This record gives sequence, C-alpha cells and structure tokens, in this order.
Amino acid sequence: MSPNDWRLYQRLNPVQKGWGERGVAVHLDNDEDKALAKEQFKSGAFDVFISDRISPNRTLQDARPYECSKVDYPSDGLGSATIVIIYTNEIWSALIRTIWSVTTGWLEPLLARIVDDLRDVICPVIDVISDKTLEFFAGNPYYVQDAARKAPTRAVVSPTMAGGFFAIDPQYFFEIGSYDERMEIWGGENLELSFRVWQCGGRLEIHPCSHVGHIFRDYHPYSFQGKDT
Repeated sequence: MSPNDWRLYQRLNPVQKGWGERGVAVHLDNDEDKALAKEQFKSGAFDVFISDRISPNRTLQDARPYECSKVDYPSDGLGSATIVIIYTNEIWSALIRTIWSVTTGWLEPLLARIVDDLRDVICPVIDVISDKTLEFFAGNPYYVQDAARKAPTRAVVSPTMAGGFFAIDPQYFFEIGSYDERMEIWGGENLELSFRVWQCGGRLEIHPCSHVGHIFRDYHPYSFQGKDT
C-alpha cells in the first residue's frame, strides 16, 4: 500500500484498535490530535475526534446488578417493539454506535413490565458517557435500589422521567394524548408526559436491569428553530 493509499485508508477508516474498549476513557497525548479534537468538538458538543476512532460496536462492562443476569425472560410472549432514535445533524460515528448498541438484555426487562400492565411506562437507568473522553460510567448498579437491596431486579416507581428514554405501549401512549404538539421548546415534554401518565391511571417506573448510556452535552450544536430553554 502506497503512502497516499494509506493516508486515504486512515481518513476513511480512522478506527483505532482498542480505543474505548470496556468503556475506558481515551486520552490524547499528541498535540496535533489535541488541536484537531478541540476544533471538531464544536460540531458535536462532544469529542468527535475520539468518537470517530472508537469501534462502532465497542465492548462495555455489564452495568446492571449481578442478579439481573440470572433473570430468565421468555423468548416469546413479550411482543414486538419499535425503537425510535431521534436525532438531528448527528455525528455519524455516534449515530452508528447507537444503532450497533441496540443489543441483547436491555429491552426485555422493559417489555416484560408492559406485558404485566399495558399502562406501565418503564424507563432504563441512564448511564453517563463522558463528552470529553467517551468513558462509560456505569456507576453503582444498586443505586436506584438502595432502599430495597433484597430485590435488586425489581422496578422502582418514579414521579418523572427523562423524556428520551422510556418504553410505552403504543395504544396507551395515544390514549393519553401522546406528545403535546404545542410544546415546541425542548426540556418540558418529559415532565408533562410524566404527570399525565400518573393522572391517567398509568404507572411510571425505572428498571435496574435495563441500562442505556447517554452523552450529556454542555450545549446544543444545533438550534431548535430559534427556540431553546
């Protein structure tokens, strides 16, 4: 392979073997890389340089309580599910990694609760992914169950939820009015929907056996048609 071919290959396929595996942080030690990463950071409000070089299907540690791996969910009887990934002008490597990470284990606990009660709105535990190093912080897997350690696989009731992370029966979702189309500004729909669930005979829970990682950005790299909170 000629030097020009090698440079082209690196540009089209920048993934660096081992970077970010098991969710560990990536720290840049090359001044040229640091400068490029600083410039690219603006386009995604997270380290795009590192994201582009982490495998789209990197391995992660199991963030759930150990007991969750012992729960045997039925292979049938849970029905089907549609996973909606909402994005706008997203960084390609992050979007592809999100699609790849729709993996075994996190969805079944959510579906099982809905099968038990179609009015159950169930959320995963949200784990933090660093915007600067893409480290996956699993946190304390027993945190949401601190007061109920004897039942670490049981869902916990919650007054509200994060708007982008919940599973809901579609018929029940539209029965209670779905999203309020007049709420145009980001940041309030999750509270409004949470209150409506409780007021319309539903139940809102967080399941410790389901985990989803999320990058919390300090700012939005895009606009909401001139509106924001």
